[in-house]
Amino acid sequence: MSSTFLPSSPLESLQMAQAEIGSGHNCFVYVPEQPLADEKADSLPLAGLPIAVKDVIDCQGMPTAAGSRFTALQPRSARLIDQLVAAGASVVGKTQAHQFSFGTTGDVSFAGAVRNAWDPSLMAGGSSGGSAVAVALGIVPAAVGTDTAGSIRIPAALNGVVGFKPTYGTLSSEGIFPLSPSLDTPGLVGRDVSTLVTVWEALHEVADDAQRPVRAHRPLRFGVLPSSSLTGMASRVESGLVHTLKRLDAKSNTLLETPHVDLEILRRLYLSIIGWEGSMIHDGLSRVAPELYDDEIRQRIGNLFGVTFEDYLTALNAAQQQRHELSELFQDYDVLVSPTLAIETPGIGQRTVQDDSGLEQVWGALAHFTSPWNVVGFPAITLPIPGAEQPIPIGLQLIGKPECDTALLSIAEQVEALLRGEIED
Repeated sequence: MSSTFLPSSPLESLQMAQAEIGSGHNCFVYVPEQPLADEKADSLPLAGLPIAVKDVIDCQGMPTAAGSRFTALQPRSARLIDQLVAAGASVVGKTQAHQFSFGTTGDVSFAGAVRNAWDPSLMAGGSSGGSAVAVALGIVPAAVGTDTAGSIRIPAALNGVVGFKPTYGTLSSEGIFPLSPSLDTPGLVGRDVSTLVTVWEALHEVADDAQRPVRAHRPLRFGVLPSSSLTGMASRVESGLVHTLKRLDAKSNTLLETPHVDLEILRRLYLSIIGWEGSMIHDGLSRVAPELYDDEIRQRIGNLFGVTFEDYLTALNAAQQQRHELSELFQDYDVLVSPTLAIETPGIGQRTVQDDSGLEQVWGALAHFTSPWNVVGFPAITLPIPGAEQPIPIGLQLIGKPECDTALLSIAEQVEALLRGEIED
């Protein structure tokens, strides 16, 4: 895996992306002849920074296939892409998406499976697997994805890069093919946190009504979720988390165990919300155009049926209450901490968990610690843990206070430096 090589220009990134279509790790599905960029990109804040875009997000002149057989070119870009281009980004191609963003594994698409950047026999994760792999391979320094249950954070962790899901609603979803509008959150993948900070700050120069929260302070107060909240961890994941927390504790920070957070309640609310919204979006289309759907995706859509509108409204109200209650935790902690992943990396096509986590189905197990934070809309970021590569690149998940995305990124920069040994006592 080429994790240190960086392309010298958008054109070089574009050429590398072209070589990946249908080969290698299969992370790209479409690459234009020229990058999508402002003609004055070099003089703008991002200075022509090459980026890749998940193939559920419209880019002008490129198709949005969403892992299906859609072929029509899009006449305009999603609002987020317009903002990135206006800030000086250069879009070099569309990356693989698990079909219709409906999966955490990244191996269901008519364009074939995305392959893990560390080991092509293993899952890349999804649904933004192509974006994570494109960054991990060094094709682009940053990429755009979407996150409904962990769809940015899961593949970022599996491929050893940084994945950031902002506060729900902070970035525009206009021009993005939806899965569950109450949960879908556009976000970013980057080779490191500083790259994402650069993109985030450039975005907020051009986004409407942008606010910049105050940067975090040191030392940090880490609220570590207790073992009663983190049930379902593979033993090697737990060992990696314990080792990582010891490293943070040795750097003059404060590690405090939080009260019990009932993640299982949040997982049940997630199923009710996506059950109603996902069936509303896909039931009709899957009946009218079944040829667009892989059999596994069609079966999953069928499994959504049974959530009533009353169940859905009850879940939305309960999610709002949970958001309010959990927000109170940030009176005592700067950031909440958990592993990003609960299980060891599965192989491509694997659907049954094969470690000692006690979890059963790979689909849900990969989102075990990520989906709860979509329900309450909190920002969350996953950082690679140095030395924890395959088969257990668990990732360290930091969960921040809603609307304080820049503060979370600042904390993540500090934590990344601590884990890399760049900050001394």
